[in-house]
Amino acid sequence: MGAIRICVDFRNLNLATPKDEYLMPMADLLVDGAAKHEIFSYMDRHSGYNQIFIVEEDVHKTAFRCAGSIRTLEYVVMPFSLKNARATYQRAMNAIFHDKMGQNLEVYIDNVVVKLESRPGHLSELRQPSREYESIN
Repeated sequence: MGAIRICVDFRNLNLATPKDEYLMPMADLLVDGAAKHEIFSYMDRHSGYNQIFIVEEDVHKTAFRCAGSIRTLEYVVMPFSLKNARATYQRAMNAIFHDKMGQNLEVYIDNVVVKLESRPGHLSELRQPSREYESIN
């Protein structure tokens, strides 16, 4: 038996939300930039969206009710299905890892790739993104 997963239809909210035009990384350029590297480690921050709090005055906009419930629930952290969730998360990841990006680390939304031209030192480089990410939580 799987876990219960809540899915809220935010289509109306998304229609009323102005689009965040934050530029996303171009995946083909990230792949090209990795060509000369020997070793890669891929980290998926799959619950990362749930680490970003919604501004308190906007929480009510995410209100929903489950079938058979009399209570209204609201998200206090960013769910996946909001229009600007990807751009918001990419902006946060870029801010966290800005000093390493383009060198030995690349970020594409909730995916972090540590890349090195040779194996020595890879483990210590691999620990650094986790430390930086955890330091803000």
